[in-house]
Amino acid sequence: MQIEWRNVLDHPRYEVSRCGYIRDITSGKMLNKYLVRGYHRVNLVGPNGRRQWSFHRVLWEAFNGPIPARMQINHKDGVKDNNALENLEVVTPRENLLHAYRIGLKKSGDQHPNRLRPWTRPRGESHKMSKLTAVAVRAIRDEFASGASKKGLARKYSVTKRAIQQVVNRLTWNHVA
Repeated sequence: MQIEWRNVLDHPRYEVSRCGYIRDITSGKMLNKYLVRGYHRVNLVGPNGRRQWSFHRVLWEAFNGPIPARMQINHKDGVKDNNALENLEVVTPRENLLHAYRIGLKKSGDQHPNRLRPWTRPRGESHKMSKLTAVAVRAIRDEFASGASKKGLARKYSVTKRAIQQVVNRLTWNHVA
């Protein structure tokens, strides 16, 4: 059985095979793939120097053309390192997330905090990085209104001057009256 090779899009120095190999045409050497968070990655040298690429994206583009903007490659079987072309498909981020829930890769409480709706994100004292309390925020605002300096308040509450400024201007802690 002969292996089918295709040129890597935007990197004519490299070829990729349908079964998951990648090689440098100039030297004839096979490139090593390595895992990052479960996904195979590969270093390719291009006009802007060496850069790390997701192997499944390189493979898809070589055989199917460019991936449309804001689209992702989904592994149909849910196995991140199974880069067989038949296991890959182009989907929207939402479809990719729904697929992960449907096949059990994600559970209902597993959603990344940055993807949560604003009203469900931890805020105030419940946020793990919080150094202030709602009581302290009210006191900071009252003291600043009475003429206290931001620098003095920052020292008193062990936060930065910028943190005080954001509290006073209601850029943070805006849920506290």
